[in-house]
Amino acid sequence: MRWLRERLGPDVRTYCEHQCDAIMPFSGGYSETTLEAEPKDKPAHYRVWSGLDNWEIYRWLCPGSELAARLSEKKGRPPTGFETPDEFYARCQIIPLVPVNDFSRAPVINALQATRAK
Repeated sequence: MRWLRERLGPDVRTYCEHQCDAIMPFSGGYSETTLEAEPKDKPAHYRVWSGLDNWEIYRWLCPGSELAARLSEKKGRPPTGFETPDEFYARCQIIPLVPVNDFSRAPVINALQATRAK
């Protein structure tokens, strides 16, 4: 990735699916997310496939790191009032990936990001 970064320059964003602490200075990470809300999942939660603990470590080791993720799977129905995927991403400082058939989420994401920026 260092070789690619030298050739691409600092302005081209890249996202590595299998990230590690050595790659984060040169590329953002990509992951998928599952909503775990089956009756056995107490409490309901989102699972970032590459690991939320890893993401916290990467941000600590390499400030300014980026992680982009999409909601891949919903297992069960979350309880009433449970945070939306976009609220979860904003809270965890993860870039939400929005499919082209779901642009209706854009205003909500913009509002969440504006709130977090304050």
